[in-house]
Amino acid sequence: ITGGAGFIGSAIADQCVRAGHDVTVYDHLSTGYRANVPPDAAFLEGDVRDSDRLMTAFKGVDGVVHQAARVSVPDSIADPVGFWDANVIGTRCVLEVARLCGVRRVVLASTAAIYGPGSLEAASEDDAPRPASPYAYNKWLNELDAAYYGQHLGLETLCTRYFNVYGPR
Repeated sequence: ITGGAGFIGSAIADQCVRAGHDVTVYDHLSTGYRANVPPDAAFLEGDVRDSDRLMTAFKGVDGVVHQAARVSVPDSIADPVGFWDANVIGTRCVLEVARLCGVRRVVLASTAAIYGPGSLEAASEDDAPRPASPYAYNKWLNELDAAYYGQHLGLETLCTRYFNVYGPR
């Protein structure tokens, strides 16, 4: 689970451990916390843009849950290049290394922000994306990259579009 020490990633890690899966959390701890990682999960510190480190993490893995990302619409407006690097390049590294390592499926985090402003109350999966921030564009491109890897390179992908997420931690 990339970003598995963060808010959503650590909740996913908890559930995967409870379900009896062998879990490795991969996180660079810029916003996540080592204390969030379940005690029964392995931990590997690293950045998703580090292909060599990802190779170590993904070797022998059946599935990857990719949660690592920079998130914040206002921050993405202030630093669009940094967000592109972390989110678009980072996700492309995750997809490519997963393919090279023979990972069967990658589940990626996306966002309702791709629907654009004012559309959240009545958004449908069939609505055309209207991203209005660098963050939203990043996540839309992640979905397009995942579709490409699925359609042309044989890597099963699934994108989840989060709306508002809340809970413990």
